[in-house]
Amino acid sequence: FFFSSRRRHTRCSGVSWARRCVQETDAEYMGENLIKKIEGLDTLQSLHNLNLSDNMIQEISGLEHCTSLQTLQLKRNHIGRNGLQDLKGLLCLNNLSVLDLSLIHI
Repeated sequence: FFFSSRRRHTRCSGVSWARRCVQETDAEYMGENLIKKIEGLDTLQSLHNLNLSDNMIQEISGLEHCTSLQTLQLKRNHIGRNGLQDLKGLLCLNNLSVLDLSLIHI
């Protein structure tokens, strides 16, 4: 898949997509990649903006190491099938100021 970080584009694939693709940046687009689970972000403490829109994510988890995250976009995912329980992963994001859950039925 392709993601954009400032002015560069990179092609990534495989299980450890986040570690290889997202290294020293503060904004990442990982939308439209059929991602089912948020994982592999444990080395991205300085990540500020993350767009995971248009995937197949069912619950918000795996973000506990993203302590600098300020903007999280998760629109058009499969979150909410278990009600508010699917959102519990947001509790660790103390710096989060923008959350996009549009087009999700909770």
